[in-house]
Order: sequence, then structure tokens, then C-alpha cells
Amino acid sequence: MLKLIQANGDALHGTAYAVSTSYEVSQGHFARLCQSAILVGRAVAARRQMMLTSQVGADHVAGTAALADEILRFDDILAATTDGASDCGGKNSYHTLTPRFLNWSALFVLLDPYCCPVNVIPDEPGHLPVPEAKTAEEIALQKRSTDIVVAIVAKVHEAVRGISEVAASSSDHGGETGQGAIQQRLGALCPLVLDAVYCVMGLYCWLCQEGGDQSVKDRLADIDRFFSYVGERWGLATEYLRLKRYHDDAGQLGLDGI
Repeated sequence: MLKLIQANGDALHGTAYAVSTSYEVSQGHFARLCQSAILVGRAVAARRQMMLTSQVGADHVAGTAALADEILRFDDILAATTDGASDCGGKNSYHTLTPRFLNWSALFVLLDPYCCPVNVIPDEPGHLPVPEAKTAEEIALQKRSTDIVVAIVAKVHEAVRGISEVAASSSDHGGETGQGAIQQRLGALCPLVLDAVYCVMGLYCWLCQEGGDQSVKDRLADIDRFFSYVGERWGLATEYLRLKRYHDDAGQLGLDGI
């Protein structure tokens, strides 16, 4: 009923929910998007607080871990909705995917600073503690952050490949009909999903320059393909693809054609 009211633009007869409403309560697509956007805002605030602090304290570490757990719990709820979407590759699945992409962006913003192994003092003779060394809690958060980011990268890549395959199958029809089908499908894909994809692209670029194997290059090519397809509907995707130049310091990523 709520979806029908939203579709007809009759907001006066809709049910109002508080921002603090539990994630378990069933919501419409736009409400889910708003919930994810709030989590992105909280992740950005936590990141800013970390950047303004000379040394991260135990309270901040605990707060970061708790926020990451909250985002992951919400993402699990959304995953169940996405898996149950009957219109696979169509508007319904794209609407349910968009809040998940925002959740993944929030996790990148929140946890990326903790994945770096700097200032970790080896537990070996001759290594003296220094004030900048990470505490045991920070090291535990570093390991967990890395595990979460690796898992999120895999989820983003899987979603990107699925969207690209649907777009490719539509373009195989050729002519205006095939092009129109792509435009219609990608029109239901919110451009807000692109930030998480760009985060993954940046990581793959870095891995390639650090000597990544062919599988990493193949995954980077999947990201390129996704941006190219989505760029036919949303110009922002093309701009994200252009940003790849900034990651190609050594000229190893094959950007001459971009």
C-alpha cells in the first residue's frame, strides 16, 4: 500500500516513520535510501573526527567498530530484500541495490584509514614501543577493517558484473530497441551507486601498480566496462572513469583509449 501511495505522489496518506525506526521494519525503496544516506553521514563524521585526532583513543575505536557492525547488520537486511527481488536486473532489483551501494560507500569511508599497517611495532626483541604505535585495540580494528573491505570489494564487483551483463544482453538486440532497453534499465539505477564502484576501481588500480596478477586486471576491466555502460545513461559514470588517469602514475593501466 505504501509503495502505491508513493507511486501516485499522495504523500498525505502515507505512513510517517521516525528516523530512528528499526532497520527490521519494512520500508519503501526511498526510505531505505534515506536510512543508508544517514549511515554515510555518520561514517563521514567519524572519519573527520579521526582525522582531527592526533592519537585514536579506545572510545573512538569502539565507536567505529560499533558503527561498522550497524552498517553490516543493515546490509544483511537489505541483502535479503535484494535476493528476493523477482524482477532480476530490472527496476525493482536496482532500487533495492542502491541503498546497499551506499552502505558499502559508508564502510569504505569509515574503515579505509584503519586498513593501513603503518605504526605497527613487531613483537620482537630490539623493537621499542613508541607513542605513535598502534594499541592492541587498533590492531584488532585494522585486521577486522581489512577483512570487511575485502568482502565489500567482492560484493561491489559481483553487483557490477551483474549489472553489466544485463546491459550487454540488452545491447545485443541492437538498434533503437536495444539501446532503449539499456536506457530504461539504467535509468532505474541511481547515480549514488557510483561512489562505491569508484572506491573499488581505485583499489584495483593500486593493486595493479603493486604487481597485481591477471585476475586483478580482469576485475579492473569489469569496472571499466560497468562505467562505460552506465555512462550511456549517467554522464557521471564517464567522469569517474576519467579519474582513473590519476591512479595511473606509472602509465601501466592502459588508459590511452580513454
